[in-house]
Amino acid sequence: MKGEVLDLASFEKTADHLFDAAYYGQCDRIEGVSESIILGVPAAIGTGVLRLLHSHARAEAPPAAPLLFDRPEYHSTIWE
Repeated sequence: MKGEVLDLASFEKTADHLFDAAYYGQCDRIEGVSESIILGVPAAIGTGVLRLLHSHARAEAPPAAPLLFDRPEYHSTIWE
């Protein structure tokens, strides 16, 4: 058998192609459009071809700003 297993199975004699592939231990890399459609995964065409990774340097967290009303003159106590 030539070609990818699921690609062959998508056209004709599906059971025969899948049985032969299982018997001979063939693997399918799931790279074609037909294989992707059969398995329900995005095909590597058009916008499905892009796999972008964004990597950036981690910045330190900025210091916490003091709270606006967290001053002693704004707090009253009933004990004084």
